[in-house]
Amino acid sequence: MDKINVFVINTPFQQLVVKSVIDNFFIEPPFQNIVIVSTRLIPDFVFNGITRVIENKVWLGFTFLLKIELKKIDSFVWQKDKELNFFLPHLNNVLSSHFFNNYASVRNCFFNVYYEGIAQFYDPEVKIKLSKRIAKRLTAFFLGLKYKEYNRLYPKALRDISCAYTPNKDLCSSFLKKTVFTFTFKRPNAYSSIPLVIGSPIREKNDYNTAIEKMEFLIKHKNYNEVVFKPHFETKKKYLKLLISSFRERNVRVRIVEVNTPLELIMEKEWYRAIFFNHFSSSVVNLMLGFKNENIEFFLLGETNEIENNIICKLRLMNKTMEFKKIQK
Repeated sequence: MDKINVFVINTPFQQLVVKSVIDNFFIEPPFQNIVIVSTRLIPDFVFNGITRVIENKVWLGFTFLLKIELKKIDSFVWQKDKELNFFLPHLNNVLSSHFFNNYASVRNCFFNVYYEGIAQFYDPEVKIKLSKRIAKRLTAFFLGLKYKEYNRLYPKALRDISCAYTPNKDLCSSFLKKTVFTFTFKRPNAYSSIPLVIGSPIREKNDYNTAIEKMEFLIKHKNYNEVVFKPHFETKKKYLKLLISSFRERNVRVRIVEVNTPLELIMEKEWYRAIFFNHFSSSVVNLMLGFKNENIEFFLLGETNEIENNIICKLRLMNKTMEFKKIQK
């Protein structure tokens, strides 16, 4: 029987997770590995053991190729000599929703969730802005798909039938079936005394104002004249330019890291001993879990809520050498 794995990827870091899962379990025949990436591929990044990669370089071209690929996948579903395994990050995207709603009850289709980042600690309630809802429905319309919204990343219907691929089985107790994959970080040869500042998504003016406020925290409490800034991949270019100008107006030199390169790869090339962030993103959590027993200080710019406090407690139990501090007004 032909075994076909379909991986849905939405973020740069998920490319690293999927690569680890494939390298651990699916690198050899009889597996055919099809990867659908809704963002640009990481620069110079190579998947091993891949049959096809559908990458979103240009939206119209991506849509055209994706329509062809979805027809192929649909034809495989109804062939008795094919076994399909779908690997989803969660159900809060058009493709994952389509695959789950159309094929979950098909006998030769199996579903898996690959865990990473902050999703390992809690299943957040999904709050989607109207503009994003419209965008997702338009995407589904152009692809000819039925899209269903969920108010959870991992609804019970998904957890009941899925296997969770995770770097830590203790963090996904809600899944009955779990498979542990090895995800390790390489220690770099270069070390940097310059701090790394992790940006949040800046999509609108309110996001930008918050980023400026948090930047003032950093400048007020730490006398740095140079920083390395990693923008979030969803940050709009106009706000990124304004933010860089604001740093320079305050006599702080800024080195910008390529937007689509995950933080985890950046840390493999150059070691930053001080890392500043203003919210608990998946990248921050992955760094805290991945670089254990290392002399790294993490600084949160601002206050924490109850959920974030619980995450900090769990992280400290798992990484007892982690230095975590808050910088407040």
